[in-house]
Amino acid sequence: MLDQRDDNSPYPRLAWFGGIREAVCRPRRRQTVLLCLAMLSFASVNLMGCLGAGKETLKMPGIENIPDITGDSLRMLYTKDGRCEMEMRAPAMNVYAREEKEYDEFPRGIDVRIYDSLGHLSTMLRANYALYLRKKKLWDARHNVVGINKQGDSIQTERMFWDEEKKLIYSEESVRIRTADALLFGRGFESDERFNNWEIRYPKGVITVREQADTLRNAEKKVER
Repeated sequence: MLDQRDDNSPYPRLAWFGGIREAVCRPRRRQTVLLCLAMLSFASVNLMGCLGAGKETLKMPGIENIPDITGDSLRMLYTKDGRCEMEMRAPAMNVYAREEKEYDEFPRGIDVRIYDSLGHLSTMLRANYALYLRKKKLWDARHNVVGINKQGDSIQTERMFWDEEKKLIYSEESVRIRTADALLFGRGFESDERFNNWEIRYPKGVITVREQADTLRNAEKKVER
């Protein structure tokens, strides 16, 4: 039996039997709702699975190598009783403040200047790379390390340590020391932190500089001969 059609109905103008609209059109709405619920359930299961997998799943590879703080064009002053004891300049600095990795890195080198009790410059230290281990209060300077004391004596090596607690500077690498009248070579070096009292552990040679015009390059040529 043909049902009466409602001209105001939103459904298409089709001839249908009574009850067909209830039996066909309404179930389609329920199917849509059920499909949405199924998709939400699937997403929830996957999300809980990721969270349940532990920290290893969410951990980003290489994140442990990212510094906590970075800075550039740095100038730091270390003072005591209102007096500047040390000045340090660095083009860049990376700070690692984690329990398993706690140090400051200076990937582009450092320039350190130490002052005496009267505020006069007494010691200079330069390096192309450096680390500062905060817990040990230990500096690790590397690559073309140069230190100069108040007398103008200079030391050059590839790696040097500065122990702030012991007030000691030392190296296990080959060293070259230039004084007012000599050029010394050897391996291993130890000194107070102002380079005033130093010693080469294993000396290898001494070149006496008689002429002030002699340079390090000329002295090296003499050693080769």
